[in-house]
Amino acid sequence: MFPDPATNVQVERTIGRLTDRRRSVRRPMVRSTAAVAGPRVGRMIRHTVAFRLHHAPGSAEEQDFLAAARALADVPGVTAFEQLRQTSAKNDFSFGFSMEFADQAAYDAYNDHPVHTAFVADRWVPEVADFLEIDYAPL
Repeated sequence: MFPDPATNVQVERTIGRLTDRRRSVRRPMVRSTAAVAGPRVGRMIRHTVAFRLHHAPGSAEEQDFLAAARALADVPGVTAFEQLRQTSAKNDFSFGFSMEFADQAAYDAYNDHPVHTAFVADRWVPEVADFLEIDYAPL
């Protein structure tokens, strides 16, 4: 059981019951078949990258890099493009990009698109000091 003190709710995962200590409501258990069935055709991919630039924080060079990166949002197949600023001290990265693709084919097309490959060669490689790239698919 996982108590949630803010709402006084406990979730029992094994039987799929939601309990709020005043009443008990039986909910159908939702199970993901992804782990059993393996990769699905047409599965959405969320591409994320956390990074730190060589440029000084707040510099014109930093702002120019971020402005140039917005061109990636216009590559066919890219949806939900976001530029993000790191807000915690848990790592040394300063920024993040996140975008979604309908499926593996859209992601592969993005990787090979001339706008993306030019950005990587001309801006990313010379200006990014460190990064972590993670690609996700829903369970």
